[in-house]
Amino acid sequence: TDVGGYYSASTGRFTCPVAGRYMVTINGHAENAQPVSHQIRKNGTVVSYEYGSVPTGNYSALSRTTIVTCAANDYLDHYIASGTFWCGDASGLSWSVMLVS
Repeated sequence: TDVGGYYSASTGRFTCPVAGRYMVTINGHAENAQPVSHQIRKNGTVVSYEYGSVPTGNYSALSRTTIVTCAANDYLDHYIASGTFWCGDASGLSWSVMLVS
């Protein structure tokens, strides 16, 4: 759900409508000997980083939550630096961005 229309599916970016602290949460999993590294970024700069790797035939849930202080019109995005990040039965992820103060 994109309340307010601040997420762009074409760029994968959430543009902050107002200055404040935003809680960003990413969920997915690494699977079957496919290491993955992913980043939460603000204006293209990494603010949080996670790496996951599991043996063949296994799965590992990956979840990252971070609070990012942003100015109005800063953008947040999620970048998969290597590997494949999975969510459910298809390649992908779930992520949410929420203004907390």
